[in-house]
Amino acid sequence: MGKPRTLLNSLSQGQHWLVRRGDTIDASDRGNRHPDAEVDTVNDRTNSMALFELIYRYFWLLAIAVGCINPVIMWVRLQPQIQAHPERRPGYITLLKGYWFISTFPWLVMGIGIVVGGVPNVLYYLYPRIGNTYVLAWWAAFWLINAWLTVWLLWRGGAEMLVSHPGFLRGNPTSARRLKFYCLIMLAGSVAATVLMFSLTPTDLPSLQRFS
Repeated sequence: MGKPRTLLNSLSQGQHWLVRRGDTIDASDRGNRHPDAEVDTVNDRTNSMALFELIYRYFWLLAIAVGCINPVIMWVRLQPQIQAHPERRPGYITLLKGYWFISTFPWLVMGIGIVVGGVPNVLYYLYPRIGNTYVLAWWAAFWLINAWLTVWLLWRGGAEMLVSHPGFLRGNPTSARRLKFYCLIMLAGSVAATVLMFSLTPTDLPSLQRFS
């Protein structure tokens, strides 16, 4: 039993020596690192931050582009349905126009706030509690669209129209009552999200009072 213990002790000591040696080499390497390498690291971080700032500032523009492209893609996808049932063509056009509007209008309001109103980027819209006029205008637009959609789906025949125009919604729902139920769930989620957003106080964003 003596030799195995001696062997284990030797291996343990060797492992500790390697760890200490590795730390020494790593520290020596950091000490001998060329200043240009540190400058490159700082530049990389600066470039990454600049990229994120660019995305945050112009995300609304990308969203508008997507909101304009999607209806075109949907129109192409709906062609088999339109060819099989030409009488549904006006209804599909109406639905696509509405989809285009709700997909672009809120982002347009956000873009006006950033370009004209001086809101730095889209992150500020997550904190309506700051009381900025343009941020609150975006939330007003958001809820105007929510209210319009809710009224249309529940009481203006919107759910029935979606059911009678298959292919517009994925899954081709066949029950208007189920669509109305989903609408109420989404409305409850929007209310909960709004209450949460209005309760948050930004701790890492500069004050926007000067932009109000």
